[in-house]
Amino acid sequence: MEIKHDHHAHSGNYSPGGNSCQYIVVHNTGGPSGAYNEAEYAQNNQHPNSYHYVLDGTDCYQILDDTDTAWAVGAWAGARQLIRNNQSISIEVCSDGTEFTGAEKEQLRELVGILMERHGIDADHVVRHYDCHTGHKLCPQYYSLNPDAWEELKAYITTEGEEVSPEEITAAVAAGINMQEYVQRCGSSAPIAQVRNDGGEVYRLYNEGSGDHIFTTKDEADALAKSGWEMEGIAWTAPAGGTKPVYRLYNAGSGDHMLTANYAEANELYKAGWSYEGVPFFASGEGQAVHRLYNPNGGDHMLTASEAERDSLEAAGWTYEGVAFNA
Repeated sequence: MEIKHDHHAHSGNYSPGGNSCQYIVVHNTGGPSGAYNEAEYAQNNQHPNSYHYVLDGTDCYQILDDTDTAWAVGAWAGARQLIRNNQSISIEVCSDGTEFTGAEKEQLRELVGILMERHGIDADHVVRHYDCHTGHKLCPQYYSLNPDAWEELKAYITTEGEEVSPEEITAAVAAGINMQEYVQRCGSSAPIAQVRNDGGEVYRLYNEGSGDHIFTTKDEADALAKSGWEMEGIAWTAPAGGTKPVYRLYNAGSGDHMLTANYAEANELYKAGWSYEGVPFFASGEGQAVHRLYNPNGGDHMLTASEAERDSLEAAGWTYEGVAFNA
């Protein structure tokens, strides 16, 4: 994921250094502003609160070094401190106190995974602001008032480094397990071909009849080309041993295919009636960016690893939706 570093907290809002980075604390901002506006405010205004990261499902800003001490979880008078500022890294999610969106959950999961690996933090040390002192501030509000929802979210955001093997995914698919029932994994109502993550070239093909593009590996690409799809060439190269499954779904009504490495998005599409077609390849946490754009006129999406093509499509009226995943 992209973490932006072009803002820094006001010098009067935190204590430099001193943080042992033992905990990750999840907050919500409590308002409608996006991550950019929150980072701007934190940089340009002195106030008694700060944090390390802020995200909104699209953008993520880091405004303090992890080892700096944010003023984020201090107890008020009469409350006993359980987790201190100088023990914790604080993440603000731009939310007014409601349940986080699918995009916010996925971005939060990626960031928590990075921080857990970087500092050797285990899942038991990923907490809410609510858990940091006996005053139990309702932050993040929805997940403080709904402890079961927090446990579900916590299980999701702390499992980024525990992707299942291709064999396990294939077995789940063959067993007909629905996505929403196979927690943080993927399934289908019908078997698919053996899932592989040995990498290789990903081909782009175009169906003139439906106007749909599809991205796939060589065997399927060759079969589609024989059936009338136009081969447009190699789109990018999937990494060998990738740990992030890329889900493919199909909308029978529009004839469109969608690729996403965002489990929450795939699950939402599945429940909305899209057919799950499996995991054609895997992505990695780093590597070449694959960009996603949306055509507001035709309603279809395009993926490209070419910055020039991305810029050309955007100039032609397509909406840039960000980096879909990294090859």
